[in-house]
Amino acid sequence: MSIKKYYEKYWDNNEVMHGHVNKPPKHTNKNLDYFYNHIKKYVNGNILDLGCGTGDFLNYIKSRNRNVKKITGIDIAKNAIKIAKIRYPENDFIVCSAEEVFPIPDKTVDTIFMNDVIEHLVDIETCLEECKRVLKTKGRVIIITPEYTLIKKIIISLFFWEKIFYPTNPHIRFFTRKSLRRVMSDNRFIEIYYSWGLTWFKVIPQNMYTVYEKQN
Repeated sequence: MSIKKYYEKYWDNNEVMHGHVNKPPKHTNKNLDYFYNHIKKYVNGNILDLGCGTGDFLNYIKSRNRNVKKITGIDIAKNAIKIAKIRYPENDFIVCSAEEVFPIPDKTVDTIFMNDVIEHLVDIETCLEECKRVLKTKGRVIIITPEYTLIKKIIISLFFWEKIFYPTNPHIRFFTRKSLRRVMSDNRFIEIYYSWGLTWFKVIPQNMYTVYEKQN
């Protein structure tokens, strides 16, 4: 099965998939508000959302920020983009993988979102090269991704190994703050913001909220 076919299946509500994160995430307004309040000062101008799905997240950002100008979303799944275009026809949605050349001109984007996306990518380097190409000087990439702290890794190893690492899970990359910083630094992005996102019992992070700035 190709990656494209996999994600068409992933976005098909009638398909049954097993293991962890076997369906696209559904974010409540409360969770979106919590995330947005962490990163809102970094959001402005022309926005690109990689792995935009059905466009709901982009629509939320647009509704909360008057500094947003142009909205563009790309996703590998044609079914998801079809829904996004119906729901939000005023925005631009394009069928495109985050691991190939984006159909976007050089240095035209101010802010890129990767909301639960980077952990799905095989070719992270190509994605980040494209991010650098389309971002303006000092442009920013805002990343949400699961964070694997020591306590979390121990608990997963003891109780949730089969669920988290089920062979057909869409998550294929697993980051600590340190490893994500290294990947981004190797591709000439510097961390300018970091925080735990949602947590379990305030001691185990579900994810991390990070902002990286493009370096010349």
